[in-house]
Amino acid sequence: MAVDDMRSDNLEEGQVPQRWSMRLPATLKGVAVASEAIEQLLVSVDCPKKILRQVLVAADELLSNVANYAYEDDPGEMEVTAEIQDDTLQLTIEDDGQPFDPTRAAEPDTTLSIADRPIGGLGIFIVMRTMDEVLHKHVDGRNLLSIRKRLH
Repeated sequence: MAVDDMRSDNLEEGQVPQRWSMRLPATLKGVAVASEAIEQLLVSVDCPKKILRQVLVAADELLSNVANYAYEDDPGEMEVTAEIQDDTLQLTIEDDGQPFDPTRAAEPDTTLSIADRPIGGLGIFIVMRTMDEVLHKHVDGRNLLSIRKRLH
């Protein structure tokens, strides 16, 4: 699905919607498409570069986790919704893969050297530290993960 295929309100050509939703395959290609759309949205509202990078890193981590771990055999789908309201981005990722609540993930021991630290967990740690809010619900067999970040 191309960024131009997003569901959104009626817009004039060239405008980026303040709210959109897209259903994508839970693959690394789907991650790339969603990331591009998120970046376009943030650039359209003159998001500061530091916040833009933080959101893109968080989105990449969370979307990649769905693509890599949510589905055992065949890749499923994920629905990504982005909305800017009151100068705050809310990004919601929904999937019906394996239940996983990143807000309950154990924090990595960052006092250990990289050589002594087990692999995994650092991406979620970064998301939790850089986003203003991270919420997860598992409802009717679906993971609903939302992050919020104030933009200015």
